[in-house]
Amino acid sequence: DVLNIRQSLNDPAKHKDLCEFLYQWSLCENTQERMGLQETDIIMVFIKPDNKKTLNTFVNKFRKMYGNVAECMVLTGNETSNREAEGEVKKKFSTMRKNKDNRKLVVFSMGMGSRSFSVSKIYRVVEFIDGDLTSATIQEFSRCLTSEEGKEVADIIRIGFTEMRMAEQLYLMENEIPDYGLNS
Repeated sequence: DVLNIRQSLNDPAKHKDLCEFLYQWSLCENTQERMGLQETDIIMVFIKPDNKKTLNTFVNKFRKMYGNVAECMVLTGNETSNREAEGEVKKKFSTMRKNKDNRKLVVFSMGMGSRSFSVSKIYRVVEFIDGDLTSATIQEFSRCLTSEEGKEVADIIRIGFTEMRMAEQLYLMENEIPDYGLNS
């Protein structure tokens, strides 16, 4: 068996190390400058432990470690719905700024908000995943691609232990030669 990111997420003993790693790629100004990452007010983190309880344990650890620089928000069915998630994130960010809270907003999701979710202030997505790149993963990556005036670049960061391969059906779908005829 090969250790994978989900196994690590499901082990609370590993949460401190994973939180530190996530901090480096989401909130650390030195890493942002060194790697040429974009300034961002909102970071979307897709993370898929086995259950919501484990997600909340991880987020609470991250909040305890980095709450001075980041407000954490969890998107699951316990907090909101797919239909309401976008509005909830925008409302949370707006409220933070109205209250002069200039911390970053880190949004944690087990998959909610991966489609029909457009929050232009997200310039960085962090994806905890191993294995094949699927159309669902690409949808999650795309959360930082919502346009905004002046936004030309966004950052997609994948954290995992195994190589990331492209699922064959996705590769074939994306690389089919388009037919520009009248019947297409």
